[in-house]
Amino acid sequence: MNERYVRFLDPELHFKAMCTDLVSLKYTKRFCGAGEFECVVPAFASSAPEPDDFAVCGGELYVVEKVSRSSLTGEIAVCGRGALSLLSRRIVPLGFTRRRSVEGEACDLVRTYAASAFPAPIDVDTPEGSGAVGLVVEAGDLYERVVRLVSSVRKGVSLTWDDSSRRFGFAVTGGVDRRLSNADENDVLFLSEGFGTVAGVSEVTDKSKYINRVTVRGSMTSDGTVLATTVDASDYVFPDGTDDSAEALREGYVKSGIGITMFTHDDGEGGRVFDREAYFDALRERGREELALCRVSLSLEASLIGDAAESANVGDLCTLSTPASDVGTVRVTELTYEYKGDRERCVARLLALG
Repeated sequence: MNERYVRFLDPELHFKAMCTDLVSLKYTKRFCGAGEFECVVPAFASSAPEPDDFAVCGGELYVVEKVSRSSLTGEIAVCGRGALSLLSRRIVPLGFTRRRSVEGEACDLVRTYAASAFPAPIDVDTPEGSGAVGLVVEAGDLYERVVRLVSSVRKGVSLTWDDSSRRFGFAVTGGVDRRLSNADENDVLFLSEGFGTVAGVSEVTDKSKYINRVTVRGSMTSDGTVLATTVDASDYVFPDGTDDSAEALREGYVKSGIGITMFTHDDGEGGRVFDREAYFDALRERGREELALCRVSLSLEASLIGDAAESANVGDLCTLSTPASDVGTVRVTELTYEYKGDRERCVARLLALG
């Protein structure tokens, strides 16, 4: 499967040590979000990592957050999160734009606010805009804001580290189409129990967060009126293609935090005018974003075997064939690699797309 050794780097991303005789290793990669890693280093290791060091395993960069030594065995347990989590160290102020795609706005946020969170320069690959979207960016944790934006359009994020150029790279990605129907363009990833590339497929339908109508609360005007609007899922087409018309009503409520000030402008005659239409557009876009994050989720978990475990990447669109499920197309949203002694395992979380 993937590499079963770890390279440790210091906080400035210079080589510190390599550990090839780990007691155990487990790390997770995610399509949209920071993964995690944990490993146990032998007691006789020549150099132990420290918090705020970095770890490289499976081609991913992780931040070391916790290091502990066993009083019984002397073994050192190390754990942390993907380097994307560094975004959580910065705060985004409230903002509004009508000129960016959702993906473009996420990239602009990283370009504007993330540089000081990383110990080296970061290059941001901004996709072409898809027109005005009336997008509101709420104040708060940069990591949470970026992941929320990108998740709402079913895209992923990629954060890479290049040792030679000593630069980070950030991009919004749609993954790679490796379905059978696209065999002429990319290497196929065919997950089939019959072909021995997948086993133990379990299916989970999650409606715990599902809502199909949301009331979005805005600000209060000077006369005490609270501005609010209601948004229905039936008014939108979401990336998952689910039809909400037959679903029982499930309502939600969200405080948008969108102020009136940024929608109030000079009228050219010394007065101020409130752009009510633009304000309600912003509230409706906030509602659409909330509905997109609260869809019915059909996910699958499976063990990948052989070549599938070696070649699978988060974000891959692939074909699934199993007697237990009639799902044809899935996206790899999470990969977990685990090594202990002679045992090794790769578990994939798959999002059913049809």
